[in-house]
Amino acid sequence: MEWWPCKQVLSDKIDSTYMFLTCDNDCLVGSNGILKNIIDLPDNKRRFEWKTRYPMNYYLLSFAVAEYQDYSIYAKPEGADSVLIQNFVYNNSSYLSDNKTDLDETIDLVELFSEKFGLYPFANEKYGHCLTTLGGGMEHQTMSTMGNFSFGLVAHELGHMWFGDYVTCATWQDIWINEGFASYTEYVALENLKSYYEAQNWMLVAHDYALNQTNGSVYIPFEEAFNENRIFNYDLSYKKGAALLHMIRSEINNDDLFFASIRNYLSEYADSVATGEDFKNSLEKYTSIEFDPFFDQWYYGKGYPRFDINYTQYNDTLRMTVTETGSSSETPLFQIHVEYKLIYDGGDTTVRLYQSNNIEVFKIPVNQEITNIIVDPNNWILDDQGSIQSFGNDESLFGFKPNPAVENIDLNFNLNLFNKQKQVRIFDLSGRLIKTYEFTESNYTIDISSLSKGIYLLKGISENKTYTYKLIKQ
Repeated sequence: MEWWPCKQVLSDKIDSTYMFLTCDNDCLVGSNGILKNIIDLPDNKRRFEWKTRYPMNYYLLSFAVAEYQDYSIYAKPEGADSVLIQNFVYNNSSYLSDNKTDLDETIDLVELFSEKFGLYPFANEKYGHCLTTLGGGMEHQTMSTMGNFSFGLVAHELGHMWFGDYVTCATWQDIWINEGFASYTEYVALENLKSYYEAQNWMLVAHDYALNQTNGSVYIPFEEAFNENRIFNYDLSYKKGAALLHMIRSEINNDDLFFASIRNYLSEYADSVATGEDFKNSLEKYTSIEFDPFFDQWYYGKGYPRFDINYTQYNDTLRMTVTETGSSSETPLFQIHVEYKLIYDGGDTTVRLYQSNNIEVFKIPVNQEITNIIVDPNNWILDDQGSIQSFGNDESLFGFKPNPAVENIDLNFNLNLFNKQKQVRIFDLSGRLIKTYEFTESNYTIDISSLSKGIYLLKGISENKTYTYKLIKQ
C-alpha cells in the first residue's frame, strides 16, 4: 500500500487483473497471467497487455521490465494438454545458454508437483520467471521474480503457486501455510528428481537451522504478528516449518495418504485462505488421525525434544528406557512416533515406538545381541543430539562438539577415566565400522573431513562402559 493502490486484506482476493504497461520497444514486460497483446506505439514504444482471471492476493501482483528475451517451454502434467512456462531472461549472448539446463528442469518440477499436490493451479494461463537482481526469489502469481535459477530456488517459488498463492495464509501468524510448505517442496523435489541422499542432506541442514531456536515456535505469537523479521524468520517459518511437515508425514506413515491429504486440503481451500488450525482440521478429517497434541506441541509449542537412551538386554528381551527432555520449559513433552535402529552383528532391525511420556520403558523381543542403537536413523524428527548408553551406566563417558561437524570433532572424556585406555569407533548407519581410535588422553580431536555427508554413529568404550552418539557430518 506504500506504493501501489490496493486493499491490503489477505482474505479478500482480487478476482481478476488487467496490467497494461508501455515501455521502450527494446524491452519486454513480464507480469501475471497471459500476455494477450503487444501493441506498437509511436516514438519507439510498445504496450504489453497482460490479463489474469485467477483470484490473487494483493501482494502477488508484479511486473518486471528489462531488455529480456523470451524463452518459452512447455510442461505436460497429467490433467492438462500442456502448461506454458514463459521465462524472461536477460538478452545477452551467453545468459540463456549458461542457464538453459536449470530452466528446463522447471518442466520436471511442474509435472512432479502436479502429481503430488494436484494439477498446477493456474494451468489455463502459465507459469513463468522474470529475472532480476534479487538475492533470492518472490512467488508472484504465475510469474515468479527470480535472482537465479538454482534447483532449490526454482522448486521453492514454484511450490508457492500451490502453497501461498492458490491457498494463502489467512493471517501472517500462520505464515507456515506459505513458507513452511513451500520449503518442504524443495525436499520433495530433491527426493523425487535428484536422490534420497541429497534430500536427506537438505533435511539435516534444515534441522541444523531449526535447532538454533531452542525457544521458538512455528506459529507467530500475537505480540510479534507485525514484526516482519519474526514472520519471515528463516529458522522457524521456513526450516522448522518444513521439518514439521516431514514429521506429519512420518506420523501418517503412509505416503499415499499423506499426499492425498495435502491434495484434499488444497481442494478444500482453493483460491482462498487457511490457518494452521484449518490445515490440522482438514488433515484429521481426511486421515482419521488426531493431531491436536501434535500441533499443540510442534506448531504452537516451543523448541524440540532430546531423547536419551539407557538400555540393557536379558536373554531375548531388550529393555530400553527413553528419557525425553524439551529444549524449552514451555513445551516439556513432544508426543511422537520414533524409529530406533537396533544393530547386531551381521544386521539390524528397526522398531517404531510412540513416546507419550517424558520417560518411557520399552521391552522389545530380540533374538540377537544388540551392539548399538540409533535413534531416528532416517532423520524424520527434529531432535537434539541425545546419548545412547548401555549396561546401566549413568555416567557420561564423553562429550563432543561441534555436531553437526564439517572438518573435525573435539572429544572430551570424563575426568574419572584420565590415563585409562579408551576407544572410539565410527560406524555408518548400516553398522559398518569406518574407523577405530585408541588413546589415553582426556581431550582428543578427530579429523572427519574424509567422511561423506550424512549420519554416523560415534561409539566410545572404556572399562566396560559404552556410550553412543549420533554424529551428523555436513
